[in-house]
Amino acid sequence: MSSADEFRSPPYHSAPHYSAQCRCPTCGAVQTWRDECRRCHTDLTLLRQVDGEIAVTLSRFFQAMKRNDRYHAKILAKRLMQLAPTSFHRILRDF
Repeated sequence: MSSADEFRSPPYHSAPHYSAQCRCPTCGAVQTWRDECRRCHTDLTLLRQVDGEIAVTLSRFFQAMKRNDRYHAKILAKRLMQLAPTSFHRILRDF
């Protein structure tokens, strides 16, 4: 796998989830992952895609750290901060 391939967006339909459940941004219902909210029927596909990208990026970040590849780890840390700044701020702010 080339360096460019490593940072290409993953196929979201097969991406793992960062969190086990999701919260609907419209009505607040907590539920297992699905494309539509069970309560208000809001389309949750974008939320699902972002969660999948977080899971893949986080996995790649830890792989880069394990390889002691700080250059790529820093790029991935910045991407995690873009995707979920409140979740990763304390962990990655000094990276």
